[in-house]
Amino acid sequence: MKTKIIAKRFLAPMVLAIATATAAMTLVGLDASIAAELNGVKAADEFTVDGKKLVLNGMGVRKVSKFGFPIKVYVGELYTEQKSKDSDAILKSDGVKVLIMHFLVSLDRNQLVEAFQVGLENGCYINCEKHSAQWGLISSNIVSMRQDNEIRFTFFKDKLEISSNGPNAKTAMLAAPAELAGALSHNLLSMFINSKKPPTEEFRKGLLGLE
Repeated sequence: MKTKIIAKRFLAPMVLAIATATAAMTLVGLDASIAAELNGVKAADEFTVDGKKLVLNGMGVRKVSKFGFPIKVYVGELYTEQKSKDSDAILKSDGVKVLIMHFLVSLDRNQLVEAFQVGLENGCYINCEKHSAQWGLISSNIVSMRQDNEIRFTFFKDKLEISSNGPNAKTAMLAAPAELAGALSHNLLSMFINSKKPPTEEFRKGLLGLE
């Protein structure tokens, strides 16, 4: 009897440890099955915005060249209501879209402001004659980013939400005037996926799921 009791005392913790480890392995497998990963950045396959389910359309790494060497600046994740490899179809859709920029390096506000200004001009899609007014809506909401900080853009038909985390965290819903806010929402998304002057073709193809 004593032998059985002693055995139980030793075996119980072992069984619990094995069960816990098995559960942990199951969870890891589950996470791997529902997430994509690029350059160490994990992205959920789907999530919900305002009651609408969005799915991961694609991921891409934004690179810039410095002294002849490629530098990875951020990983972009594009979520749409329906997956599409057609940038024009995505831009014309009234559905909700989300783009997340996960920074791999730290950038100050001035660097980001310059990049966004050039990008918006290159990617302008509608109401381009009011480019300056659209820029005025968003410029004050761009903040410095540290490594592993994120900026999240939620694109609606007639408005745009921008949120960032980290020490300079900021969130704003840009909804008025509606004409400018709607145009900005389309043009900012176009900045990343337009076919004429994207950040890089490799990055654009990644967001569109073409690579």
